[in-house]
Amino acid sequence: MKNLTINNEAINIPAKEIALLGPDLVLNDCIVEIKCASKDLSITGLTMEGGRFNAKKELCNFQIKNSCFRNVEFLGSYSGVDFGEDGAFSSCDFSKASLDNCRFISADLTDIVLPKAGHIVLNRDTIADLKEESKRCHPKVGMFIQVISENQPTEVTGIIVNENKLAKRLKIEVSDVEILRKFTSA
Repeated sequence: MKNLTINNEAINIPAKEIALLGPDLVLNDCIVEIKCASKDLSITGLTMEGGRFNAKKELCNFQIKNSCFRNVEFLGSYSGVDFGEDGAFSSCDFSKASLDNCRFISADLTDIVLPKAGHIVLNRDTIADLKEESKRCHPKVGMFIQVISENQPTEVTGIIVNENKLAKRLKIEVSDVEILRKFTSA
């Protein structure tokens, strides 16, 4: 879909379908449900005002480019997604979404409702503070801290990590990653 303005409609992207949302697609108060694989989806040049965006199938290792989302509620599961690459997210609500290793780029995190339970929200300032803390925690958490603190572009304003998924990836207990909570901005 491109070069369209759609108002108050449900847009369902079924599994095994290739979907292009944009360029020049404007969705006003629409409900978007994504069921296709991340590799089959492109979001570039989308403007979404109001409504709901639901990733029914986990959106993985994905970049949302040149797009603008305002007052949108996000549902579903997102892993390794870059929100805001050359775009904007404002007054959006992610509180009912599951986010893991997701980055917000050039976004004002104080204007976005982020998930709290089971999530660690690290803003640009706390990421820098983590380096010193890496020496006093589980070695695998220390390695994670080193990686995220040294390998982020300056445009990254926040990283959201799911505690359970991080512990599972690192093959450690959830209690070992809890030290990161003291740096959370949410």
